[in-house]
Amino acid sequence: TVSGGGGYAGGRGRIAVYYENTFSGNFTPYYLQKQDTPDSLLLDDFESGDLSQWSSSVTDNGDLSASPASDYLGSYGLQAVLNDSNDLYVEDDTPQDETEYRARFYVNPAGVTMGSGDVLDLFDGYNDTTHVLGVQMQQVGDVYQIRGGILDNGTTWHYTGWYALTDGWNAVELSYQALVDDGAITLWLNGVSQQSLSRVDNDTRTL
Repeated sequence: TVSGGGGYAGGRGRIAVYYENTFSGNFTPYYLQKQDTPDSLLLDDFESGDLSQWSSSVTDNGDLSASPASDYLGSYGLQAVLNDSNDLYVEDDTPQDETEYRARFYVNPAGVTMGSGDVLDLFDGYNDTTHVLGVQMQQVGDVYQIRGGILDNGTTWHYTGWYALTDGWNAVELSYQALVDDGAITLWLNGVSQQSLSRVDNDTRTL
């Protein structure tokens, strides 16, 4: 189950997905914009009760929906019912060759059962049709874990370590840069920086 709302985040650069009005965690506030230029690319708290804010979506006959059962703040959140291997996603086509990109979303994996070795893609970023950025989840025993990854100019993925989610809702934030010899990703979990990867040659992997 993934959910969000509109509000505060932490850092500089462009925002890709921007969630939550009154999150009470440890994020540094005020990264609504850089200097005097509004920089939000997409904001959706699902309070419309549908997925109309997104460029497109694949719901697999309603398995993905804006649902009161998944609200985190407000009346609605994004609920994903995982009962088969079919894709479920919402897609935003707003970014245009972004070299800097920042996103935040909230996830509560309650009720998800994953087999040993299974990996679930929670968040994906693309350069045209090439997958270049991602956040993944796995289950080890009773613990859910996430990691971030970026693709270099070749075919090599660079991943952070796996970090445990707490029970209930978790705030996930990532910062991405596509640069010559200095591309980077930083992963935050519940307001705490978990790991940064840098010195990745990925300037052709803009979003």
